[in-house]
Amino acid sequence: MDFPQRLPDPPTPIPPPAPPRKPRGPNKPKPTDLAQAATVALEDLDAIIAAPMLAEVDITDLVADFPDKDYSLTGPSLPDADDEAMIAELIRLSTARDTDVTISALRGATPNLVLKELRIVCQTVVGLGRGVTKLYPILGRILVHIQDNPGVYKILGLQSFQEFCDTYVEPKFGISKGTRIRAMSLARDFASLSGEEVANIGIVNLMDLKKTFNGGESQPEVQKLIQAYREDPGPDTKKEFRRKMEEAGIESGRALISIWTSPEINEAWQAFKKRPEIRAYCGSEVEGVILLRMMEESLGEWIIKGDRMRTEAQENQQVNPWGNQS
Repeated sequence: MDFPQRLPDPPTPIPPPAPPRKPRGPNKPKPTDLAQAATVALEDLDAIIAAPMLAEVDITDLVADFPDKDYSLTGPSLPDADDEAMIAELIRLSTARDTDVTISALRGATPNLVLKELRIVCQTVVGLGRGVTKLYPILGRILVHIQDNPGVYKILGLQSFQEFCDTYVEPKFGISKGTRIRAMSLARDFASLSGEEVANIGIVNLMDLKKTFNGGESQPEVQKLIQAYREDPGPDTKKEFRRKMEEAGIESGRALISIWTSPEINEAWQAFKKRPEIRAYCGSEVEGVILLRMMEESLGEWIIKGDRMRTEAQENQQVNPWGNQS
C-alpha cells in the first residue's frame, strides 16, 4: 500500500534585524564612570585654583644671547645700557607673583658664563635690594658653585674664594658679607625651596629657623614646618614659625621708622644708602644697619660740638642778654 509522502516543514521565520545601537566610541566610559570622573575633575580643578601656577624662567636661558663683558678685576662695574635692559627684565620677572626665577646648567658651565650670570644677578639685587628676594637663592647657588669650582676665580688671577669675595664681589658689585652669607645659606640649607617660597616664608624666618634648630631643611623639625607651609601658605603657618622660634628664645623683633621729609632729602638718602662704598663700610645693605652706623659715628662728635656751642651761646647771653650790640 502506498503511503502519501510527508510534506516538508515550513521554513522558520527569520526575525527582523535589530535596530543598530549607537556606538559608544573607543573606550567610552560607562555612566557610573562618568560620575566618578566628574568628581575627580572637580577635585583637580579645586587644586588648580588653590595652587598658583608659576611660570619658571631660567636665568641661563635669559642671558644666553647677552653680550659678553670685560669680567676682569679692572673691567667696568657700573651697568651699561645692555645691563640696564637685562636688569629691568630680571626685576620684572622676579617681582611678578606668577613667575619663579631659576638657574640651571651651573655644573659644566664655562667660567665666563658663570661670571656673566653673577654680574647680572648682583647688579639686580643691589639695584632693588629686598624687593627681589626671589633672587637671593640664585645668588647663593652661583656663589656656592664658584666656591666649589676654583677655576672660575682663578681665571681672574685670584687664589681663594675669600679673596674673590673681598676683591671682586664686594667692591665691584656692592654685595656685602651679610648678603653673601644669607644667600649661600639659602642655597645650601634650603636647597629645595623655590625663590617664590623663600620670598613668601621670608629670609629672616628661614635664617631664624636654621638658628633655632641648628640646621636647615635636613632637620626633621624644620622639614615639618616647611611642609606645613607648603600645605597651608597662610599667616597662621608663619605664626607657628615664630612661636617655635620664640620657644627657643630667638626673637626677631622689628620696628618701622617713618620720617616725613622733602623729595630732595629722600633722593639724597636713597642715593647714599645704595652706594657700594657705604654698604661695604657698614658691612650691610640693610637700611637699619646703615642708620645705626651713622648714629654711632656721629653721636660722640655731635655731643662734643653741641655742648661747646650751647656753652658759647650761654656765655654770649650773659654778656649781652638782649642780643644787641651796644
